[in-house]
Amino acid sequence: MAQSCMNSFLILLAAALAVDAVVFSVGFQLNCTRMPQREGNVSSPNQLFWVDVWLVQKGSYGKDNVLSSRTKKSLSGDSQMNFALTTEDVNEGLLDGKHELYLHINHNCGVKRNKKTRHATKIVEVGAMDPNNKLKLLGTINLP
Repeated sequence: MAQSCMNSFLILLAAALAVDAVVFSVGFQLNCTRMPQREGNVSSPNQLFWVDVWLVQKGSYGKDNVLSSRTKKSLSGDSQMNFALTTEDVNEGLLDGKHELYLHINHNCGVKRNKKTRHATKIVEVGAMDPNNKLKLLGTINLP
């Protein structure tokens, strides 16, 4: 009898822990309002619009986690780029609740940038996402 109760308990516990995968997706467009300047007619990769984007989860205890990242260059000279970042499974089982996310964007758009690194950084709050709210469309994000 005790063994049967223990087996039933283990089956219920396993069922409670078996939660669907939690994968978040964030879509947005980046718009460079001030394209990197070119020197004369010379076109080098450093003068094209580029971005490094990280989708980051705010950590509960001070350490943030990068969930997804992507680097893109505008080889055609376009001032706009479309992005879709999707995470791996971030399911935390029964403890799964809201996930506070933000975008960390390094870019070379505009003239006001760090002279050492030759890029600027922009942080964009995505907001709270949870297992019932897995997709967020942010629209257009203007840089710088």
